[in-house]
Amino acid sequence: DTHWHTFGYDVGMMNEFYELKPGETKRNVLMYNSSTVLLNDLGLKVNYESGEKIKGNILVSYFDESDLDCGELTVRLFAGNKPIYKEFVKVNNIKNGEVSAIYAMDIELPKVNTPKELKLSVTLDGNGVYAENQWELYVFPKVKNQNADNLVVSEGMSVKELKDNLSKKKDVILFSAEPFEASETTFRIGLAGRCSGNVATVVYDHPIFKDLPHKGFCGWQFSSLMEGGNAVFFDDGVPFNPIVEVVSTHKYVIRQSSLFELSALGGRLIVCSMNFAHGDPAANWLKERIISYAGSADFNPATELTDNEFETLLYSRLKKAQANNNRAFNINDKSNQKVKGDIK
Repeated sequence: DTHWHTFGYDVGMMNEFYELKPGETKRNVLMYNSSTVLLNDLGLKVNYESGEKIKGNILVSYFDESDLDCGELTVRLFAGNKPIYKEFVKVNNIKNGEVSAIYAMDIELPKVNTPKELKLSVTLDGNGVYAENQWELYVFPKVKNQNADNLVVSEGMSVKELKDNLSKKKDVILFSAEPFEASETTFRIGLAGRCSGNVATVVYDHPIFKDLPHKGFCGWQFSSLMEGGNAVFFDDGVPFNPIVEVVSTHKYVIRQSSLFELSALGGRLIVCSMNFAHGDPAANWLKERIISYAGSADFNPATELTDNEFETLLYSRLKKAQANNNRAFNINDKSNQKVKGDIK
């Protein structure tokens, strides 16, 4: 479980003292690290549209002492604590040392008016073998086209266009980082020890997310939005009041946001620089939700930038992180050996 890296922290489920990290449990570890592990082949698809069906397979990676002659698979789908789907299936002749498909899913999801978090839970029990696993899924309502007649909605514009619109006291929505300085985001968390990458996200309390189940950070429901998206850079001279904050590594501290709002030059602005290109149900819902919010009485940005502050935000430039060459500078580190050609 420990990591070879010469600085940073130990990577994985344990800390430096071989204790499970906060939030990790033995039960959870055994779901993915055991001789018998239940799997699905849904890939990275976690967001579904209202009434859509889950189609895929439950599989078992079975590496025990002998074949599993007889067992019972239980498949449940929960909405909160309420089971909305349940099926028991007898499984036979599961070969030892193989990954086998044991159940074909064809589960219709509920019709919803607001996003709902679901949990797909499976257990396998028989012949002294017990395994369980679970996955979070989300179902989103079908998008209704919102009236955006009084809004300027764009996938990016020049500095001049943005200034002109705001100076005319217009409400502007940008579904892009353009024209601001930004860095690309991924859903994968930053790697330990690296100078670059991001280590956390924060979703702040805001009317846009009043109906979206979340735990205060960008979980799996944001995965397609974060992957291939951007985070806008805020210089130290600009007030920073994000709706979704992207937290940089402590080795390269910058302030950045992938969703924020502000007032400037007499107009109001919302910027969401996430990835909307793929048409994921979460992306469709969020775009509709932002437009709906901007056209409502709730739209009242708490941050108002002066002309100079807005200029700073527009023309801030991000200093790139230094390349990581994996060389440690700890004199106690055995790998820190001077070789011919090193700079002394």
